[in-house]
Amino acid sequence: MGYLEVLKHLFRKKLEEDFPPGNVLGQENPDFVVECAKGRLGIEMREIVRSESVAAQAGFCDKLVRDAKRLCEKWGVPPLYVVVWITDLLNQVQGQVAQKQFAERLAKVLKDAYEGHRQDSASYFILDQPSDGLLSIAVTPLKEGVIKSLGGHLWDWKMAVLDSPLLVGQIQAPITEKNNKYERYRRSCDECWLVMVGDPYDYKMGSDISRNPEVIRHFYDTRFERVFYLQLYDVLAELQRRPLD
Repeated sequence: MGYLEVLKHLFRKKLEEDFPPGNVLGQENPDFVVECAKGRLGIEMREIVRSESVAAQAGFCDKLVRDAKRLCEKWGVPPLYVVVWITDLLNQVQGQVAQKQFAERLAKVLKDAYEGHRQDSASYFILDQPSDGLLSIAVTPLKEGVIKSLGGHLWDWKMAVLDSPLLVGQIQAPITEKNNKYERYRRSCDECWLVMVGDPYDYKMGSDISRNPEVIRHFYDTRFERVFYLQLYDVLAELQRRPLD
């Protein structure tokens, strides 16, 4: 299944009853056309990549957590499901030596915590503010059946942010770009919807649009009949419109 097909599937699934039944045709301008009882509905999709720095920071966090996991495996720590909540690692850990030291410190924190909790009956435990740059770490020892299916440790991280980096202006700019092509899209349909597709790192970086009502309530200048914001981890929100002539 191609990238556009995945987006179409997610959008249709989340919109549910509101998506009109009909024959879906592949297009170029717009991306899809649905032939339905009310006529031809066009759907144009536009991916938002917010900044290269977001991708760089995500890659940076990926490496630190991955290196710490490998050390725990090397030290013989039994398989764990770990979620590390990060606040400001990029500014706390500078340079390769500091990164290596941080990964070693994180691995030791997990190793010591596991050894201190392994006699507890609780199925998981949380470490609050275990280090500079970290808010908390949630740890769940994996059971034998899960270990067999996963093949070992499962570690992940998420950015703990109070103010989302997802901004209204970063959504309006590509909408404005698509407004300029609206007439071209309407040549092949009677009505056209625009689906803004979130940055792949939105989930990791704490930019959940469903938790940012100011982004959804804002009125976006558009010529499209409806405008949506789709996040790749299965969140869909319809945006408010301020129609343009």
